[in-house]
Amino acid sequence: MLAPYTQMAQSAILAIGVKVDVLPAKDVAFLQAGLIRLGFDPGRIDGVQGNRTVKALGDAGADLADPLTWLSGALQAKFPGEYV
Repeated sequence: MLAPYTQMAQSAILAIGVKVDVLPAKDVAFLQAGLIRLGFDPGRIDGVQGNRTVKALGDAGADLADPLTWLSGALQAKFPGEYV
């Protein structure tokens, strides 16, 4: 299990679009990091879309057909100052 500060660092790195080599799927890790920022629990940021990530997406009301676009819109709505 990764330490929380390691996951926070990975989340920050993913947020600026840099690949984290230890994660198998950058897009899933980005979803996980974004869900955490929105207050949902996808489990740890591991780049694997498991049951907890799927549940968190459902709990968040994500568009499961295009969760990355949904996440981008949700983050922009919640943190408008970051997207000026």
